[in-house]
Amino acid sequence: DMINHILSSTPFDTKVILRSHYATREFSLREFTKGPGETMIERQELLTEVVIKLPPDNTKMRFIKVTRRNASSVSLLNITCALQLKDDSIGEARIAVGAILPVAKRLIVVETFLLNKIPSEELFREAGQLAREAVLKEVEEEKLGDKELLYDYKLDILPGLVQKILKETIESEGQVWKRYD
Repeated sequence: DMINHILSSTPFDTKVILRSHYATREFSLREFTKGPGETMIERQELLTEVVIKLPPDNTKMRFIKVTRRNASSVSLLNITCALQLKDDSIGEARIAVGAILPVAKRLIVVETFLLNKIPSEELFREAGQLAREAVLKEVEEEKLGDKELLYDYKLDILPGLVQKILKETIESEGQVWKRYD
């Protein structure tokens, strides 16, 4: 869940710094995660830093986790959203999903679709459908089977979950990021 949240809530790529006695290596967070339980860390390396750039002022963020029951810490599906409004339209968007693909992924095609558009129920519905199509495309491109996708029902609830998080993020009052220097 944490990688998913970091992927979507940072306006720029988060950097991961790995160090050993011999070298220092730097990766974007997207490069760092290779698969479930797989990272770019090699033998005798330590993850020494995660560099997260602060989001722009007035960025609104939300996280939704779908579980079997409230006490569960295991996500069946999760989604994180960060939006920044510019005038009446969406100026910046970050959306990432977890527990639907082998690794958490930003839905860049959905983010791009939302840019410079005025928030509305119809826009959010279309974004939800686009998210489903993006995940299906990822499944086809990566040649993932049922084992990696982990259940079709997630594809069925994803469009509604995207619609819900976009609406909640826009409407949220107390969830606004403000920088205090």
